[in-house]
Amino acid sequence: MRIFRTPVAERRYVITAAVRWDLPARVREKRIQYPEPIAFWFGDSNAFRAPQVRSDRLDFPRDLPHLNPVSHDEPASLCLARDGITSLYRRGGVGALLQRISTWLRDAAAQQLDHDGWEPMPRPAYLNAVMDIEWFQEMAYRSDPGKSGSELGSALLYREESVAAEQRIHAQLLSTRKDIDRIWTSQASEPTSRSRSSYESVWYMAWGKRAAPSRDRFSRPIESGADLLALAEAAGCRDQIQRFVDVVCRVDAKNQVSFLVVVIGTWRDRRLIPTIPGLGKGDAGHLELDAFLVFMKETEGGREIGAVYTMRVAADGTPNSLNKLAGYDSAPDDVLLIGGGALGSKIGQHLIREGSSALTIVDYDRFAPHNLSRHILTREAVHFSKANEIMVMLKAITPYASVAAQNVDVSEISEENWTGLMKSSRGVIVDCSADLSVQRSLARKGSYWPVVRLELADRGRLGFLLSEGAKRNPRIDDLRAQLPLLAIDSPAVAAWLQHPEEDALLVGIGCASASSRVPDGLVSAHAGNFMATLGAIVRRPSRSGGIGVATADEQGHLTGWRWIDVSSVTVLPRDKLTQWTARISNVVLQRIAASARSSAPREAGGYLFGSFDVEARTVYITWTGETTALHASESRLTLPPVGTAGDEIELLSKTKGQVRPLGAWHSHPGGSPRASNTDLLQLAKSALAAAASPSPHVSLIYAARGLNVLFGIPLGWA
Repeated sequence: MRIFRTPVAERRYVITAAVRWDLPARVREKRIQYPEPIAFWFGDSNAFRAPQVRSDRLDFPRDLPHLNPVSHDEPASLCLARDGITSLYRRGGVGALLQRISTWLRDAAAQQLDHDGWEPMPRPAYLNAVMDIEWFQEMAYRSDPGKSGSELGSALLYREESVAAEQRIHAQLLSTRKDIDRIWTSQASEPTSRSRSSYESVWYMAWGKRAAPSRDRFSRPIESGADLLALAEAAGCRDQIQRFVDVVCRVDAKNQVSFLVVVIGTWRDRRLIPTIPGLGKGDAGHLELDAFLVFMKETEGGREIGAVYTMRVAADGTPNSLNKLAGYDSAPDDVLLIGGGALGSKIGQHLIREGSSALTIVDYDRFAPHNLSRHILTREAVHFSKANEIMVMLKAITPYASVAAQNVDVSEISEENWTGLMKSSRGVIVDCSADLSVQRSLARKGSYWPVVRLELADRGRLGFLLSEGAKRNPRIDDLRAQLPLLAIDSPAVAAWLQHPEEDALLVGIGCASASSRVPDGLVSAHAGNFMATLGAIVRRPSRSGGIGVATADEQGHLTGWRWIDVSSVTVLPRDKLTQWTARISNVVLQRIAASARSSAPREAGGYLFGSFDVEARTVYITWTGETTALHASESRLTLPPVGTAGDEIELLSKTKGQVRPLGAWHSHPGGSPRASNTDLLQLAKSALAAAASPSPHVSLIYAARGLNVLFGIPLGWA
């Protein structure tokens, strides 16, 4: 290792070393030497700035991937990290760089530097060209593959001036097929530390023949018009760039364009690396894009290209790129978000930031001052529609997403209009309303989109995610009926149900209520935690029903997450006389069938537990226990009093009335589920006793040839 001091500022101090790198199993690239001479160039402007990593020989191969563009008379510059080596150097110094260099040389020798796709040339730039990469790639892909092509569009340029009087220009390239609001132009000015001014300009893009992809890497820096044309020639589109430059130079003085963005597309023989967000689908992702800010200057002979600045191509915040940045491989389904309160607004924001391309918000409420404590909206939204204001805020995140608002009560939407809200064949309804009437409406309305319901309870100490199964079975009301059963195994749920002052099962905590005392941080923590599961649900082609439970301690720290699979249900036809129906958990039916088989040829039986909804005229049978009959024969069965078995006592104690006795079941070993006179007399007797509660009474007869459910309904309920 040797150290030199030079008169050149960018390499004031140079450290050279012969790096011995780990040899791969097979060396394919013979031009890599062992050991390889490497030089570290340290400038004198900042002692903590990472050095440049250069080859210390002029014959180092220039056509390898992961090389930074430098002049041919300079040593090759190694690109050790896609985001630069500053953070690497600050963490581990020269030792960390040497380790990375060893890996780089090993991969180069094995020809594995670009094993995961074509690596675009890392051109250093402090100017950004923000674009919808997918749109630009697919636009070029649709052109004739045997011809070069070009396209022209609008660009917005923004000049940023910092307190240090440094100026940076950023460009927003507008996709001509999209109706995009002008980003940032309507925003209020930032604090005095930064100011913005915007200019209208154009972008011009040219690309070569897709049928003749290039494997050559253009490693020269682009600093002039001649460099720009040289890159265009390498890409196969020099004629297009030259003609465009000629046109710009001939424009009348009053219509002169003083600066513009030029994009050059080079077709490669394989897709670009998958870590680039927003890539086009399929072969469209083979197009490498380079962008440049080109200034025109006046000369005695007319106008010509002046300064040329390399721009960093940055993927715009499209749903595609946001989805990839969130770590997902598949795109999400459309979402109908019901409830724009504290929880719903945060969920909507997460969905958009994680790649949702179509979101409709349904909420009839207006934004009130007390909502500021937990909502994503700001003071400017007070008194206005929550749905509309959330829509505006989410569109400001990405104008590429389709965000709509419906200022209506879900329960008042007609069946025709309800179906119209679900515009695509795939989607998910996310209910954040914490409203029982909304749950009833969602259960009643016809929908081929499954429902996911999110709720907070017990002042934020509990968070529930209820997700319907395939073909909406179990349905959202089935899942809600299962919720109190979690108290058997969950002390947190059991503690929640012990609060007599809170009708917790009906309204959750009511985040939008002015009387709620729940910190914004806890609501945000639950929203973020829900997204780990909800993000998968909206992207899953097949779904199974279940309940997710999040717990938090008294200080508001999330302490756990548990997922419970919930079985599908069997739905019995409505009783013609009472118009009531029963929805029975298939787990309950399996227990009944097993008990009947084991007791045959004697009758078997037990008690049925669950809940009911008078308005929906529905009984939800969610639990049955092991009951030892006092007497059992082939035609007679006597059960002990309900609630006396050990598991029944525990159930009723922990669920505190949220799960109640609904009736009894018994088997008919003879094979017919038809009710006998004895069955009818017992039903009348039991129903009369249940009416005092008041409560419906159910008698279920199980037989090999089917089920039969008899209802005893209090007077006035039928």
